[in-house]
This record gives sequence, structure tokens and C-alpha cells, in this order.
Amino acid sequence: SDDPAAASQVEFLQSLLERKQQFLTNIQTGEAALNSVVEGLRQVTDAVDRANSAALEALNLPTLNVERQALASEFREIVDSLIDVANQQYQRRYSFAGQRSSTTPFTRDGQNILFNGDNKVLESLNDLDAFFSTSVTANSAFGTDSAAGRSGDLNPAVVAATRLSDLNGGAGVNRGVISIDVGGTAVDVDLTNADSI
Repeated sequence: SDDPAAASQVEFLQSLLERKQQFLTNIQTGEAALNSVVEGLRQVTDAVDRANSAALEALNLPTLNVERQALASEFREIVDSLIDVANQQYQRRYSFAGQRSSTTPFTRDGQNILFNGDNKVLESLNDLDAFFSTSVTANSAFGTDSAAGRSGDLNPAVVAATRLSDLNGGAGVNRGVISIDVGGTAVDVDLTNADSI
């Protein structure tokens, strides 16, 4: 109190030290949040690997109804596990919801999966006027903005305008002559130059 300039300088340094301590806390919290995201992405990789293995297995199996049902059940479980990961939280904030971190990012609406977040990253202050990302976007993790994500019905009703590329769960069908069973009678159809049914 005898030296106002020194007291002011001490007060300034104390304030700066407190801010630097807060920056360190922000960095530690951000690192933990990103570690949680990395673990979630590992789980996504595992689920995708599991789906790939199941798909390869399906290619080598006869097309018996029981086996198709078992594979369909496995794929449903994989999708459910992906939704669980996509809805993971760290400190009561959804990791992949963007700046809508209090909103469940992925919800079901019948057979559709809806994205309710945004594709903005969360940021934290790590120094005076310096920010760093503490999340990744759902788009970078799950492709929420991809054309595949917006494609809609993967099992469309077949009408004259149905595109060949929309058949077979969105995988399309090969061009050329195919055989179709019509009431017990095999009918050959040439799709070589066709775009739709």
C-alpha cells in the first residue's frame, strides 16, 4: 500500500497468473474431451470392421432366409452400437453434437437416423486470444453431410422410374442380361443400356 505502482503490478501479475492457470485447466479438459472422442472413433472403426467382416461373410453364404435374418440382426446391432458411440458424452456434453452439445445428436425416426446437432467444433481459450478445438464435427466422424447420408430409401418400391443404381440396397445391379422369376417362369431381361426399370 506504500507503493501504488508496485501494488498495481502485483495485482496485474496475480490476475495474469490466474488466467494462465485457467488456460492450463482448459487445455487439460480439452485434451480429455479429445481423448474421449478418439476412443469413440476407435469404437466406430471396430464397428465398421465388424460390418465389413459380416458383409464378406454374407457373400460366401448361401442365401437362406435364416442366415439373412441373422446377418440383418447383426447389422442392426452394429448400427445401434454406432448410434451409441455417436451419442457419447463427456462431462454431460455430447461429443459429436457440435455447438448443440446439450442436444442428443443422433435419434431414430422409424428406420431413419436423424442428425440433430450442427457441424461446428467446440473451442476453448488456451491463451490470450488463442483458441483450440476440443471436438470434431459429426461430418468428419460420420459423414453427416455426405450424399450417401441423404440418399433416403435403401429399399425402394420398384416402379418404372426406379433407377437401377437404387436397387439392391443402393448398391445397384450389374448391366447386362438378368433372369427374373415371374410366377415360376424365368424371364431374361437385357439391362445393358438401361438406366431405370
